[in-house]
Amino acid sequence: MEPESRFIDVDGVLIHVLRWPRPGAPPLLLLHGTGFLADLWRRAVDGLHEHYDVAAVDVRGHGRSARPDQGYGLAEMAGDIPGVFDALGWRDAYVAGHSVGAALAFIVAARRPELVRRLFAVEPIVPTRFRRTAGTAQGAGGGMADAVRERMRRRRAAFPSRAAVAERWRDRPVFAKWDARVFDDYVQHGFADLDDGSVALRCPPAIEVQVFESSSDFDATPYLRDVRCPVLIAQAERSDPWVAAMIATAAALLADVERITIPGTSHFAPMEAPGLVAEEIRAFDAAAR
Repeated sequence: MEPESRFIDVDGVLIHVLRWPRPGAPPLLLLHGTGFLADLWRRAVDGLHEHYDVAAVDVRGHGRSARPDQGYGLAEMAGDIPGVFDALGWRDAYVAGHSVGAALAFIVAARRPELVRRLFAVEPIVPTRFRRTAGTAQGAGGGMADAVRERMRRRRAAFPSRAAVAERWRDRPVFAKWDARVFDDYVQHGFADLDDGSVALRCPPAIEVQVFESSSDFDATPYLRDVRCPVLIAQAERSDPWVAAMIATAAALLADVERITIPGTSHFAPMEAPGLVAEEIRAFDAAAR
């Protein structure tokens, strides 16, 4: 099912939303990770839209949403999401987020509890001061942070064509285990057409770096403590050690939390196993009914 595409003006910032409408079904909002876009949820939605009224958001600076000069702190990015709820007329929704998208979901649930009834967090990036004060590398701390930041800055942003993107990226380790359909969605929708016939990433590397630096310095502690809805944290089987440590600390701060492991996956679980992630999203909600 091809989604509807619309733009929502949130305090002067145009936020792009994909919608798979199902009147009368419970609402489900999907939030992507840093550098990606709403379209990467398409294959998971294949297993969800029969059960939910689904919307997926391009957070600011990503996908087709606006790219303001500033506002890439996690709290600021999360501040756009209630405006999406208002425009859709939604309350008491199920929210699923991946990576930094999960962090945004936690912030929204803490600030506006009437908006979020349940929360599904895949590999959430939620740094806390407790990990820092313990002297443990968290997030992409220390030398790892420098390496990740440098890799983002050096990322090639433009290519002669989408075919050139596919040829260059398909066999790279980060994409090698992606579901082929999700990879094709990224090549198709993650790049904008330029006037000269070439294509460019819809999330420029400079914005990705800003979000990364913001998440590295962010303290999610007060938000995690204020989340009162049921939460399921889905950790990848091959989760990076620093993410696993972050997840353990976050889980200890949440009032109502369950944890599962998604077998055979890395941090990019929604891209590698979209059908399985969709099944787990459904199962967590079905268990409450």
